[in-house]
Amino acid sequence: MFAIFDMDGLLIDSEPHWLAVEQSVVKRHYGLNIDDDTFRSMQGMSTLNIGQRLSELYPTAFIEPEVFVKQILDNMRPRLPQVQLMRGAREMMNYVADRGFSIAIASSSPLEFIQEIVRQNRFAVDVLVSGYEVPHSEPDPAVFLLAAERLRAKPEQCLVWEDSVNGVKAGKAAGMTVVAIPDPHTPWPEAFSIADYKHDSLYASLTALKSNAYTLG
Repeated sequence: MFAIFDMDGLLIDSEPHWLAVEQSVVKRHYGLNIDDDTFRSMQGMSTLNIGQRLSELYPTAFIEPEVFVKQILDNMRPRLPQVQLMRGAREMMNYVADRGFSIAIASSSPLEFIQEIVRQNRFAVDVLVSGYEVPHSEPDPAVFLLAAERLRAKPEQCLVWEDSVNGVKAGKAAGMTVVAIPDPHTPWPEAFSIADYKHDSLYASLTALKSNAYTLG
């Protein structure tokens, strides 16, 4: 089986760090006070696409997306060693590796961030894919399609784990089977109904995986 995992908010508890950094940067550099739900609506998008979206929403702030990316990543980079694993992430990653799954991490984070998290946690992963490598962010399926290509898999052979609505939409658009572990803070829990399977934790998903509860295609 081919397993594709999102990273932020699914394997690692990084979303509070991203949110804190985003809030700090837009206030300090652009004088904006943006509510949390606005940023949560963009979860799964690359920082560049978030910058582009904010420049459209707040044209008088004169946000340059490329500059915004550097500001965010410079503030996020020192936080990486503090980021903890999500509940069940270690057990899930060990299980799929032990069972011989072909494994990819497909994330909107920069490749250097993905590599650092994999190194810190010694994950056995075959393929890494960054949203910075594709022209469009989630909900566009490009990042997952690139992961499948690198795994030498057909989309219908892939099982995707996601925590964001945009990620679930991207996985479905790619023609993959999607397991949602919804971010508990999402303001739109009903949006996860499009996922093929939904659980409240990776532990619950692992139980389902062990019992062969997932059907591909």
